[in-house]
Amino acid sequence: MYIDPSGEAWWHWAAAVGVVAILAGLTIISCGGFAAVNGAIVLAGNGIALAGLSQTAAVLAFATVGSALGLVGSAMYAGSNSSSFDEFADYGLIGLLSTSVGGALGAYSGYIITQYNKYYFPNNPDDFNPKNLDRYDYNNGNVMKWQEPGGGKAVFEYNTHDTPHYHITPDGVNRMINPFTSDTHMYPGDPIPFDFWQYFK
Repeated sequence: MYIDPSGEAWWHWAAAVGVVAILAGLTIISCGGFAAVNGAIVLAGNGIALAGLSQTAAVLAFATVGSALGLVGSAMYAGSNSSSFDEFADYGLIGLLSTSVGGALGAYSGYIITQYNKYYFPNNPDDFNPKNLDRYDYNNGNVMKWQEPGGGKAVFEYNTHDTPHYHITPDGVNRMINPFTSDTHMYPGDPIPFDFWQYFK
């Protein structure tokens, strides 16, 4: 096999790593920190956009995952077909192309998924009507809960304390954490997580 005498082939691998690093950095910035980006990338790897994530952040998270998969896949291919570091370097262009294409496909997937995320918490709780749940008002209407029929497990809650906000209580008691605020508040306009779409289809 041809061996690149100048060693420039390694720059293709360096550029591929740079693509992943840049996308990861942009994702961290758009998510507002490491705590949120960790969840965003893990869920993106499973084809899910993190609740509360902006479209830009979701697209970047999916692009990061796609580029990383392209890089890892090409590196594994190069490693299995190389008997030396120089031979491995010769696959650098393939690695760069795979990383770039993976990032582009990931970004497109993220865009498509966010387009289909059509369930959001409304500004007016009167417009919030999850299926198969009954609404109960507490504290003179300052707290509203959408519970299973017969006053069963509460799945959603609306609270007027401080800034009006919603809560999600998957087990009926413990509130889901919003990764962007590190508390349990879900605000009007935030997307409803995929796992709870069943109440709106």
